[in-house]
Amino acid sequence: MRNSFQPVKQIYRAYLTGILLFAATLVIFISVLCLGDFPVTPREVLSALLGKGDETIAMVIREWRLPRAGLAVLIGAALGLSGAIFQSLLRNPLGSPDIIGFDAGAYAGAMLLLLTGGGFIATATGALAGGMIAAILVYSLAWKNGVQGFRLILIGIGIGQLLFAFSQWLLLQTEPETAVAVSVWGTGSLSGVEMRQLIAATLIFSMLIPASLLLTRALRQLELGDELAQASGLSVERTRRLLIFAGVSLSAMATAIVGPIAFIALVAPQLASKLASSAGTAPLLAALTGAALLSASDMIAQHGLGQTQVPVGVVTLCFGGIWFVWLLARKTTQW
Repeated sequence: MRNSFQPVKQIYRAYLTGILLFAATLVIFISVLCLGDFPVTPREVLSALLGKGDETIAMVIREWRLPRAGLAVLIGAALGLSGAIFQSLLRNPLGSPDIIGFDAGAYAGAMLLLLTGGGFIATATGALAGGMIAAILVYSLAWKNGVQGFRLILIGIGIGQLLFAFSQWLLLQTEPETAVAVSVWGTGSLSGVEMRQLIAATLIFSMLIPASLLLTRALRQLELGDELAQASGLSVERTRRLLIFAGVSLSAMATAIVGPIAFIALVAPQLASKLASSAGTAPLLAALTGAALLSASDMIAQHGLGQTQVPVGVVTLCFGGIWFVWLLARKTTQW
């Protein structure tokens, strides 16, 4: 009798976790809009978002703070979902696009076109192409009668470092003023973002995130193994390619918009699974967790260090690095 109620309890906990994560993200989002050198109340924030109230407050909220807060939610959700896809496909918690070199490929591709004077569309195209090339390269080198997760991760780390070195070489070849501007973007920063970037991100991720969530329904079948998945009627290789394309697209577009932000894709899926007590990955919860994590990290980056502001990528690097070391030590004992 107790075991018969277990699936119901897990579903209930997953729904409750999703509601709490959404509420936490909303609270952080509103808090970020309220805080700053010109503090406002939540009521004033709501009035500004509805196009009412004082014009000065409306300008501060809608033009200065809303793009940054909105992008933190969207980028965090995209990275969390991307991490869930790859960790499930590789069946390894270290299988994250920022660990296995895909983000480094997107960074190199975006930087190559950014330094040649390309606009947002060119930069986004370069990021997507770079991420895909990195994915193909890593998978090709890791293939040996199939792909083993640990082998792919090691090769991905190596390829990622090579691509990062290539990006740094590109910086050294350009003018100092341009190099400084690109370096700020390269740290993963939400500073100085504008409404046009939020609009572009909303258009992109409003298509990518729902489409990717639909594809992730096949992850449970793939986690059972290729033979059982194929026996259940799933086109294994086609589905795997589509999921890889979706995961790379999510992380590459995030990189193109705000630069590479480390460890959200690594931490969010695992934290979501722990909160929901889920045996496997939970893509929707991972997206919500990513949104909450990046929003909280950006609030710390803006207001957690007194008068000093740092790029949000520095904050995620600090907290994510601790998580990565702990996870690596834990996995080493299992290997």
